[in-house]
Amino acid sequence: MTVRETIKSQIIGALKNSLGAGSKSSDLQAKQRKMRVER
Repeated sequence: MTVRETIKSQIIGALKNSLGAGSKSSDLQAKQRKMRVER
């Protein structure tokens, strides 16, 4: 693996992690909205 390839894989991993965190937070927001609607 060259240095450029390792950097590319690290960036892709960081992007995937941020995307995963974003989807998790949006799921939490959706759950909170459902709870508010039920009240």
